[in-house]
Amino acid sequence: GLTGSTTDSISLSSSASSSLLLISTSVPVTIKNLTLSGGKGTELANNTLGGSIYISLTSTKEKPTVTIDSVTFSENSASFGGALYNGNGIVSITGCSFSRNASESSGGAIYNEGTMTYSGTASENTGTNGAAVYNMGTLTITSGTIKENVASGYGGAIYNRGTLSIAECDMQSNAAQFGGGIAIVGEKAALYFDYGTVSQNTAEKGGGIYIEEGSCTFTADSKSGSVHVLDNTARAYGGGVYLKSGSLTVNAGVISAWGNRKTTSSNGTVTYAYSGNKAGSNKSLDDETETYKDAGNAWFSEKIYSVSTIDKPYIVGVNFPLNGAICFYSDDDVVVGVDDWSEIAY
Repeated sequence: GLTGSTTDSISLSSSASSSLLLISTSVPVTIKNLTLSGGKGTELANNTLGGSIYISLTSTKEKPTVTIDSVTFSENSASFGGALYNGNGIVSITGCSFSRNASESSGGAIYNEGTMTYSGTASENTGTNGAAVYNMGTLTITSGTIKENVASGYGGAIYNRGTLSIAECDMQSNAAQFGGGIAIVGEKAALYFDYGTVSQNTAEKGGGIYIEEGSCTFTADSKSGSVHVLDNTARAYGGGVYLKSGSLTVNAGVISAWGNRKTTSSNGTVTYAYSGNKAGSNKSLDDETETYKDAGNAWFSEKIYSVSTIDKPYIVGVNFPLNGAICFYSDDDVVVGVDDWSEIAY
């Protein structure tokens, strides 16, 4: 393995057009206590992959096994995977930092096609889709903070087309056109979200989470509070969650959705009892009212039947009257407002 000291990490940087590390071996590889910067990716079919690390199958189609521990990735760039591209490897990332990496296309920091577990931080990365992470494979986030990343397309923090399991993660102040925090796109795309916060993210649709054909499951199983969708903003629909198609499953945990809002006007006026929340505040419900155009302040679905399962959840902060907090479009494009999740029966 390649290891720096426990007190001072080794720095690898390059001004050349190449990845700093190319890994294609059946021998397990460990990379620890390094700083990787300035990588430009490995050229393949007129694209560059993995600004600092490119992981690919061996010549005999074996999957590399790579452990990356306490590594700082900064200011790398590539077409796909500004810092790291995992092409079907088995990768464990622990305690790493990804900052100011960029992709011309997908995965500003990380592009994953293989199997990956991740813990660490990702900030100020940029890309078209998945400014911090683009997942096509199987990704498990055990703990992490993903903040201040910007995508011009989908997924300010994460773009998911594979299987994404989040045990604990905070996604804050990310931005995209669709899914300021997370975008779940494609029939095989699935998100299982157990604990964390999606807050202060912005998008045109789905300030916090955007779902198109995929599935999103909040897997909380206690009343103590697990997934918090807070203070996100959509310029059009779904300040908290936008469900274009696919499914949303909420198990019997506490899902809080305070302070999400939309900012533009269309489809009539909706008046609802407002919690007094602006970005950054969390107040209890009061009698203050505000008038917004359209609907879907916290949750918005284009089709009522898109919500597959709501199993006695304890939802707090979203039971406003009329159509401000939770709304669904029926087949006849009639806005249906919901005071409380208990009113929804499928």
